[in-house]
Amino acid sequence: MKDLIDDPIHPGEVLGEVYMKSVQPPFTVHDLAKSIDVPPKELANFLAGHRSVTMPLAARLAMTFRTTIAYWLGLQALYNRRHQLAKPLRVPHQTTKKPNP
Repeated sequence: MKDLIDDPIHPGEVLGEVYMKSVQPPFTVHDLAKSIDVPPKELANFLAGHRSVTMPLAARLAMTFRTTIAYWLGLQALYNRRHQLAKPLRVPHQTTKKPNP
């Protein structure tokens, strides 16, 4: 199982693995893009994790898969938080000045 902090799951991966593959026959990118009225390249970028879910996309996905807008936006918010936690903490280097005698 993936470590969700070190390797957070993008909502596009959820869409591809859980929803697109769950119907028979599975949705293709082109078919789903056409059915939700978004450009195929935009959907492909979302599925690849290169694009965040937006309110309009969340609404279209919610209507198509009988979920809610909050579900898709929540997946994105969770991904964003976990992605932030996975980044190494960068603390600026502070120099200490020696007090003048």
